[in-house]
Amino acid sequence: MDNKSIYIFDMFNSSIYPGDREAMKGITLPEKLSSGTDDSTILNLLERNLEKAFKEFSPDFILYNAGTDIMAGDPTGLMEISDEGVIKRDEMVFREAYSRRIPIVMVTSGGFQRRAAAVIGDSILNLRDKELITIEPWPEFTHSKDGDES
Repeated sequence: MDNKSIYIFDMFNSSIYPGDREAMKGITLPEKLSSGTDDSTILNLLERNLEKAFKEFSPDFILYNAGTDIMAGDPTGLMEISDEGVIKRDEMVFREAYSRRIPIVMVTSGGFQRRAAAVIGDSILNLRDKELITIEPWPEFTHSKDGDES
């Protein structure tokens, strides 16, 4: 696959990541943040960079790595993003994908605090409430007489 078929926009704390030059070469649009970055800064930079990324590249789909190590109090991310800031960040990314009718897959990563799972859950519910995603009930499984699920 050539480099023109992949576009990586990455916002990261430059004092801790990436540690090698080869990884950095793969990032098309790097946004280097500092330890202690707050909601206002990250959300403003995200808005500006999303606009730039979509001007530079028209993706067939988006793979969105929604890390929670940016949350205030995380021992590795060293940022000061509130729970509400994480939820707003996810909403902004999904809103941009939705408005452009681009399929998006969100994966979670990082985040070493107990509350990270609850924030991710709240973010998903917010995306549903804003009608940026739908959540379908899991299909019921039926059991056959011999115990196999079908």
